[in-house]
Amino acid sequence: MTRWIAALVCAAGLLAPAGVLHAKESPTVFGKQLVQVHELPAEALARFARHDVELKAKGKKPSFMESGSVDWAGPPLALPTSGNPYRLVVRVAGSVPAGGDSASVWMAGWSEDGAVRGAAVTGTSSAGHTAGDRVTLTGASGPLSFKEDRNLQPVLMFLGSNNQQIDSVRLEVWSGIGKASFTERLWAWLPLLTGLVFLGVFFWFRRN
Repeated sequence: MTRWIAALVCAAGLLAPAGVLHAKESPTVFGKQLVQVHELPAEALARFARHDVELKAKGKKPSFMESGSVDWAGPPLALPTSGNPYRLVVRVAGSVPAGGDSASVWMAGWSEDGAVRGAAVTGTSSAGHTAGDRVTLTGASGPLSFKEDRNLQPVLMFLGSNNQQIDSVRLEVWSGIGKASFTERLWAWLPLLTGLVFLGVFFWFRRN
């Protein structure tokens, strides 16, 4: 019986689309629920590398305005409004060829009928490396909400890199409002704290 169960599990894995994983994880700063995971194929990484080589041969740096991009699109995904907001998270792993800062430039968004709505990804850079360092960086686009249920393709756009040899890229789709970061919690309490400070100053002046 155990062998039959193992065989069924393997068969289910073979029937799943390549590079697409479904998972439910606990809330993070990116969202409440991890809806889908895409491990980008080697073919996409090779296209990114060729784009990088061509960019450097032209003496250009990655730019949202000038460098162009190489895009990868995942399969369509149902995005009900009940899952708002949605956020695309990019996890990049690789190495640093030379000492110094390292960065890759990305945009992430959604495609519908060939029209792409994208936004800049922040967080895929780091500083102060020595040659040969391994890096694992996590970046994310801003949260996006939809007014009606949609069926869209997640799209990742690679604009180029600086001192970063990319070995793997993982694109995650998160939904819902996740855990607030320390900074977000601080900003949320800031109006109340400001009011309390002014109230304290007011009473201090009245007593004096």
